[in-house]
Amino acid sequence: MKYKISTLILAAGLVMGNLWSQACGTCTPLPGCFAQGGTQCPLSGQSPHMTQYQSYQTDVTFYMPKDTNISGIGTVQIVNVDYVSITGLPVGISWQCNNNANGCNYNPDAGEQLACIRFCGTPLSPPGNYTATINIAGTANTPFGQFTQNEQLQYVFTIDAPTSGNGYFNFTPVGGCDSATINFTANVVTTPPQITSYTWNFGNGNNSTVVNPPAQNYAPAGAYYPSLTTTIYNTVLNSLSANVTGGWWCGDIEELNCGSGNADLQFTVTHGAGNYTSSEVGNTVTPSWSNLGVVLQSWTLTFSFQENDTGPPFGSPNDNGGATTVIVTGPGSYNGSTTAITSGGGGVNFSFNITQTQFSSNTTTDTINIFNSPAAPIVSASPNDSVCELTPVTLSAPAGNYLYEWYNTAGLLSDSSGNSITVMDSGSYMVRITDLATGCSSQSAWTQVSHFPGVYNTSITNNAGVLSVSAQAGSTFQWLFNNTLVFPNGTGATLIPAFTGNYSVIATNMFGCSDTSNVINVTSLFGVEETPAFSDVLLFPNPATQNISLNFEAFVAGDITFTIIDAMGKQIFEEEKFVPQGKYIKAFDLTGLANGVYMIRMKSENGLKTLRFIKH
Repeated sequence: MKYKISTLILAAGLVMGNLWSQACGTCTPLPGCFAQGGTQCPLSGQSPHMTQYQSYQTDVTFYMPKDTNISGIGTVQIVNVDYVSITGLPVGISWQCNNNANGCNYNPDAGEQLACIRFCGTPLSPPGNYTATINIAGTANTPFGQFTQNEQLQYVFTIDAPTSGNGYFNFTPVGGCDSATINFTANVVTTPPQITSYTWNFGNGNNSTVVNPPAQNYAPAGAYYPSLTTTIYNTVLNSLSANVTGGWWCGDIEELNCGSGNADLQFTVTHGAGNYTSSEVGNTVTPSWSNLGVVLQSWTLTFSFQENDTGPPFGSPNDNGGATTVIVTGPGSYNGSTTAITSGGGGVNFSFNITQTQFSSNTTTDTINIFNSPAAPIVSASPNDSVCELTPVTLSAPAGNYLYEWYNTAGLLSDSSGNSITVMDSGSYMVRITDLATGCSSQSAWTQVSHFPGVYNTSITNNAGVLSVSAQAGSTFQWLFNNTLVFPNGTGATLIPAFTGNYSVIATNMFGCSDTSNVINVTSLFGVEETPAFSDVLLFPNPATQNISLNFEAFVAGDITFTIIDAMGKQIFEEEKFVPQGKYIKAFDLTGLANGVYMIRMKSENGLKTLRFIKH
């Protein structure tokens, strides 16, 4: 009797820890998250994310109750939980339970209620989600005896795509199989007024000068070396020329009239948080400044001008030539003008030059590896892909440093480092192999395995010296004598033995499936008299050439059927005669019979007798 015991095996749950190390070791169960009766913790069954090509480790804890309640039976004791296998893991990830030495068997009734599994390794599979199946067998004691129920837990692993590790550019994915489309991004991005230029050489014959270039294709397999030259430029106020207009600057003690002296001008430029004040250029209305080298912090520039005087108590205060804002967009020449604040009219017309100066430059080269996928495996079937039912078929792929994932049309059957699987069911099968060194995969064509109906319960009996077959309808037969084929005519449903020894028969159906019968040991070639209806039975002459006579005495009068049968069981002659009580002679014409061994069988309601003779 079977009962569903999913709550038996795992009213159990999971608790995960982000425990990272370079190699797998023994995990320790974490009991803290389990409520009474057992819960799954967390409910999602989702592992922490892993990154392709980077080492990974996480622990999972399971709680196994000592007993559970089954409807119609009551409480049953859980005596064993066996973590049998885990399939569907990403390539490169393995697992180990905390009592690996005991085959991952636990006995909740003996107090082993917590188990843990450590998953670790370096994921090689492509980025994405992978659902691993944890196959578990639980055994319970019931009033009907022990029984075992198989259960499965689903556990999801997510692989994130890696990116390159250099400081100047990232690319994803970092490689591929046979070919890859890879996206690049520059890491160093400045904001104005700093300007960055990019010179990409992707190593595949293509180039670019933009911060986020188009995706690049890489094929065929091989190593490629993309590089990026990142150059940062400062925006610099390099020179300024001014023309003082109007009389705003004259009339002071220093310059009583505009004709007695010229202006003494300087300017200030504010750029973001930066502020620069120039030197004074005296006694001219057309001052200029060169080689300023002012590294700008903003492209919004506010210029203000003043004309310097001696100042009190012996001179006049400085004159304000006004201010204006100019927005620049990069290197080049720009113009501006101000309106003086000091009375007298006019202002300043000016032009300035913006240049770039290199701040830094770096060239970084990285590596992209494109690997060849393994050749598509060719699956062989042993003993054949078409066999009789109940015959196991072993499917094999070429051996190598691969993970082998075997599928039928319903999904994954098994994954392991072994290159073969044995199946018992008809269906289509396929293997996917993944190179454990590169993570590249390929898969075989589908192999159709066919199991044909078999032949069963073939048997033979000895009926008074005639061996008869009982077998499935439609079967053909081949008789064996001492395990050697009987030729040329040992193919009938009956056989009269020509020699003493062991006889059996092989029955074969239309699909070529066979069954061998029991063995009958024939010790006499003269048959068995079932009822003493005849006496003084004699064949003469024996061996015979053309005629033979059967002499006997019948105990009672009645019909007797006389039959001649060859050594292969084939009936050659049959005749029914009324035979009176007493002595009787029945003659047979042997003309036309081939030389060989024959049987004469005489049968009445009261008896059966078989005799052997030789025709030569």
